[in-house]
Amino acid sequence: MKTRNFIVMLLFFQVLSVWSQNLERKIIIENGMCYYTTIDPEFQIATLYVVAFDKPMKTAKKYALPAGRNLSVPIIPFSWDVVGKDVFVVNFMNNALNNRRNAIKRIPMNTLNEWTEKISISDVVMKSTEVQPYAAFEPYSYITDRSNILDHFFFDAVATTDSSFCFAVSNNGELTIWNYANEKWERGETINIKTDDFFSLFLYKKHAYLATSEGKIYEIQNNTLLKPTEKSISKPLADGILIINKMNGTISFLDKTKLNEQKSMEEIMKDNSNPIFL
Repeated sequence: MKTRNFIVMLLFFQVLSVWSQNLERKIIIENGMCYYTTIDPEFQIATLYVVAFDKPMKTAKKYALPAGRNLSVPIIPFSWDVVGKDVFVVNFMNNALNNRRNAIKRIPMNTLNEWTEKISISDVVMKSTEVQPYAAFEPYSYITDRSNILDHFFFDAVATTDSSFCFAVSNNGELTIWNYANEKWERGETINIKTDDFFSLFLYKKHAYLATSEGKIYEIQNNTLLKPTEKSISKPLADGILIINKMNGTISFLDKTKLNEQKSMEEIMKDNSNPIFL
């Protein structure tokens, strides 16, 4: 009996581990709700999870999101954000029908369907090709027009207002910061910086920041990086997940091993989150 119980517990924690490792980049907390995403490991399509801040994460509603990312190495985690009642995404699936130059989408949440046995992944993939672009993916076009070699190519974006966003993209040892506002792109000067792995953007007090894979944090101003801030993340970015708490205006970092579907985000953060900006 003891052996059987041990096996059951082992399988339970393995399931928790797989789930937690699959979360993409961040958890957003806003208006008493938590939002986070995962990517299907075979079909590249995303799922948007929505759950009350004080309810167990296992009770989250799971919505089929007609967007996703490719699965090739090095991994570029899914780039997404919540803007009001919409989901802002960069649909970077490796699909012959997906034009990456038109990858930026803004999808109303009320158009999403919960996953059921009646919804097939192929239907959602096809739907992703029908979503009209919110803006041309000019940073990607700029990179690929300059070079057909993608080396240490990474990107991320963050909404800065209801209709504008900041975007960072790296390739071949160079990084450029872009701003999209008033239906126009503005590109900053090329920055020579080594990016060994993915980075993530976030917004704090209306200022955009870039967190590197090793945990350094840079403020972004006028489409360029300032010197690293005094703030940092003590672990590699890939080991955890950013917590963007729009209710109290804080930014935290959470080790992925501390995520637990049986608990609420409120409980998890109370004991385990490491504040970056308060």
